[in-house]
Amino acid sequence: MQTTRMIQLTLAGLLAGVAIFSVPVAAHAEETFPGALQEEAGLACAPSCTLCHTTNPGNASSWTGKDFGRYMGTHGLTKGSGEGGVKKAYAALKADATMTTSLTRLQAGQDPDTGNELCQITYGCGARIAKETPRDDWSGLLFVAGAMGFGALLRRTKRRS
Repeated sequence: MQTTRMIQLTLAGLLAGVAIFSVPVAAHAEETFPGALQEEAGLACAPSCTLCHTTNPGNASSWTGKDFGRYMGTHGLTKGSGEGGVKKAYAALKADATMTTSLTRLQAGQDPDTGNELCQITYGCGARIAKETPRDDWSGLLFVAGAMGFGALLRRTKRRS
């Protein structure tokens, strides 16, 4: 009977561990994208995340909120595609006659969706005004809490035997 209880607790702990590690972590755009796009389009600066995303830093769902980001994302620029994805999407942009205005704006250093200047701050070597926002990743804390809870359950069952 006690062996069955031990198996149940072990399975519960394993299930809790799997649940903790399956919690999705916020996706971030690859750091190579802005620099590669700067090079491809001949921009004076590397564009910020808001060129393609509605948030800064961008995440896995915020690129669909901007026309330019959606275009690039559906033409080869995806997480993990690296510089090759930028080149593929930019080549598609150049070849697409319906995207002439976006291409012209981008090559002029403007946001293709709004026409706003991309390189408003031109001093320093890639200077950032604010530090990057911290990631909201609770998986480490949840893992430790789950491990402690599982350990407490095991200790409790050993005391009873």
